Amino acid sequence: LKPLLKSGDVSEKGTVVIGTVKGDQHDIGKNLVAIMLESKGFRVIDLGVNVAPEKYVETAIKENADIIAIGELCRKILYQAKKNKPADIRKPVRISLGVSSFVPKSHTPFQWQGQDSMEKILAKQQLLKETIKPMKQVSVRFHDAPASMLEAVFARGDRRLGRVLLNAWSKGCHMDGWKEHFDFDKWLAAFEQEGLDPHAYAQRQFAYCEPLPWQHLDCGVRFDWLWQEFVRAGRAQLTEDCRHGSCSGCGVCNGEWSCIYAPKRQVEKAIRKGSLSLPDQLYKYRLCLAVKGTMAWLSHLDLLCAVERSLRRSGLPVAYSQGFNPHMQISWGPAHPVGLYSEGEYLDIIVTQQPGKEWEDVLAKSLPAGLQLVEAKEVELSEPALMSSVNFARYMLEFSDVDETALAEAIARLLAAPSCFIERHTSKGSKTVDIRPSICSMEQKGQGVFYELRLDNGAAIKPTELSILLAGKYAKGLRLGLFIDDGKERRRP
Repeated sequence: LKPLLKSGDVSEKGTVVIGTVKGDQHDIGKNLVAIMLESKGFRVIDLGVNVAPEKYVETAIKENADIIAIGELCRKILYQAKKNKPADIRKPVRISLGVSSFVPKSHTPFQWQGQDSMEKILAKQQLLKETIKPMKQVSVRFHDAPASMLEAVFARGDRRLGRVLLNAWSKGCHMDGWKEHFDFDKWLAAFEQEGLDPHAYAQRQFAYCEPLPWQHLDCGVRFDWLWQEFVRAGRAQLTEDCRHGSCSGCGVCNGEWSCIYAPKRQVEKAIRKGSLSLPDQLYKYRLCLAVKGTMAWLSHLDLLCAVERSLRRSGLPVAYSQGFNPHMQISWGPAHPVGLYSEGEYLDIIVTQQPGKEWEDVLAKSLPAGLQLVEAKEVELSEPALMSSVNFARYMLEFSDVDETALAEAIARLLAAPSCFIERHTSKGSKTVDIRPSICSMEQKGQGVFYELRLDNGAAIKPTELSILLAGKYAKGLRLGLFIDDGKERRRP
């Protein structure tokens, strides 16, 4: 298909749109490098690859030939980059390679095709790692194989999977989008208890005459056209784009209407590089937000996006940064952990002019349910950033059905210990940190634990970590407040 943007255009996210590139690996690598270095000066190529089963492609020469070809393409691109790089660009070109596993979906030409076994997917990923390993300028990331398998199961499953879904939910599979919460063993146990084989669902090959579980649903595209496209794809035959060529007879239009794509949205020049000049006078406002309900389960980045959308809806004249990809001038205090309720999250916004008298009410109404504007005040532009000034916090843990005597003993042991080491797991590996220096005080009131932390004295313990440390179970966490402690007084930002 022809791209919606022409090759070499820059999208709103600042990435180059390559479009459809034809030719062998040498030509593709040369074209990519030419667009990056000669047209826009980009130094990072982001390649997205979807690995399909070999048995599906009739033109596959041998087993894993497509995997090896991915490494050869990266090698060709790096060669062309080194050969054609302008003299004024010193840093080498890097490749960020994202590899996803083929996941068949209903109502698509590939709904009849089964997925590779998980063992085969992992073997392909290992082969690609070994192929890419000598190229230090290539970083590779893979989609999780168990998650891809589950995606294939539910993408082409039948109504029996409803029992599996409920069973897995009852086992605690609630936030599987986060790797640290995804437990594949619980899913396998749910399938086993319901007497179903997930591997059979994911790898099943459907015949043309075989009824499909979703076939009673009409998506508007002819069933035989999907099969025709499935056969053509297996032969590596392209279908012409009906916007620019002849109709392929998919059944959507029925001769009564045609598919019309919306024109490209014009980005205002006021937010592009070099076209926005900030006024001489700027104003800084400090907002305090309460986080309640389901909003507590947003990550810090998602919370930031929710606030940015609210600011746009409110119409406040928020200032933008002056870089190539402008952002609202917003600075936050300490990050908001997922699952933590809060009575006071602080952020500073820069505006280009004084807002109207009722701007606080307008902003409060623009916030989504679960975010509440507690306070807003103007501060000096020279006021220190929240991240560098906020160094003290109060929290509360609310347990349920916990032994209060055992809880009190655990608190006493923690406060009496000169150090307390815990292990944290990150994407870069595991590390051991001492969380005791950050704890200032801790007090038990029934099923609740109130404690205070110094945020600038070593590694501050997270509410989830403290609840497991004290009682071996999760508790509802609440941030009661953030403070600035200069040694003489303790005040709210």
